[in-house]
Amino acid sequence: MSLFSIIGLYEEMLLEGSYRGIGFSHVSGDDEPSRRVLAFLFPGQDITVFQDLGQLDGDIVVAGIVSGDDYVHQVDRLRAALQTPGPATLVSPWHGTLQVVLSPGKTPKFVFKAEQLRIATFTATFRRYTPKLKTPPDTLQGLLDSLADMRTAAYAMLASLLAPIALTLSAVSQVESLVGEVATVLGSLVSSCVNPSVGIAGSLPIGLLSSIGSAPFDATYAGTVGNLLSGPSAAIGGTTTPSMPSAMAPGGSTATPVPVDGRITAAMLLSASSQIGTATLSAAPIQIPPGPALILSAQMFLLADAASAASAIGFDSQQEAMTWRDQVGGAYDAAVLAAAALVPSSPTPAAALWRALIAAKSAWIADMNAAVGRLPPVEMFTPPVAASAWLYAQYLAGDDPSAIVATWRDLVQRNGICHPAVPPPGPLEVLA
Repeated sequence: MSLFSIIGLYEEMLLEGSYRGIGFSHVSGDDEPSRRVLAFLFPGQDITVFQDLGQLDGDIVVAGIVSGDDYVHQVDRLRAALQTPGPATLVSPWHGTLQVVLSPGKTPKFVFKAEQLRIATFTATFRRYTPKLKTPPDTLQGLLDSLADMRTAAYAMLASLLAPIALTLSAVSQVESLVGEVATVLGSLVSSCVNPSVGIAGSLPIGLLSSIGSAPFDATYAGTVGNLLSGPSAAIGGTTTPSMPSAMAPGGSTATPVPVDGRITAAMLLSASSQIGTATLSAAPIQIPPGPALILSAQMFLLADAASAASAIGFDSQQEAMTWRDQVGGAYDAAVLAAAALVPSSPTPAAALWRALIAAKSAWIADMNAAVGRLPPVEMFTPPVAASAWLYAQYLAGDDPSAIVATWRDLVQRNGICHPAVPPPGPLEVLA
């Protein structure tokens, strides 16, 4: 039967479709699925090696008919639709509704014939279009950059306060008093830490703080003080995100360090910052310059490493993440007020400290808000009947048997259930 016989044409025009909302009648819709196979030929060898690079959604070849008194106008609309950039919706009686783009190197073709008045045929070749998934914003990198700026601003403040031309015996005495206070506070916190890795990492830089008395009073003095003050917090915070060892490590050792829970290190550094903020230097009130600026510089190192450690915490729920967000944010708010109070006496370095703290807090809030959006909330569950925690877990897991064990463990741990067979009547906290 001829394609454009009266019966054949009538049958084809019953198969309606569209492209970008422009309707036409389908004649055929070929689909060409395949594999991306690459052939390798080697000189002097009568063999061919094939490498399979994955599946290929090949061309979809559409042959269609446009008919009617206004068939030329319909063709113009289709031409305009095919020349429009970007993916489009193709409706086919065989393939359904799908997103497509024009196939590379394949040009659509319209055909007009004198013996086929009020009828135009066309062919177009498409490829299936899969939209690229949106990647979450890289808030962590922005936070790390802001924390690096905080440390730089702290070094700049120390360079301004401890420059040789401005160095006085009072300032040296306050520096030594501050370093001793930092050693005492961090030494006490590290010794009481249950994780031995923190003590091992922090013992050496804390011990080096006692060498402040032998530092020369020259242009390197401020840098030496900064390195001594920043060393312990960097070592303690570094146990949460340890660097990967080189594959060519000396002695052939390639053991991967075990990271310490960020809850431990971040809480320790925040506590140290809070205690140092109320310290006295050289048995004098902290209001005597340059005491407040020295204390704030030391706090900057502690707060930067605390936020870095807290950013590595694997939070369980939205509520836990928000608690840490507010806790670290509150410490930054206090430091912002302290920096603002220093601006009249040290405009340039104090303003830099203030700006760095504001930027770091904003980056911290943005990173934590992104984490909160990815976490499940904690909800209250009131058991309908008295039963064991295992039955509660089965009830909460629903149709997902693989989640029963994890739900049971979370239920027992989160609510402190001593005997899972006889849990309290409720309500109980559960992850949504």
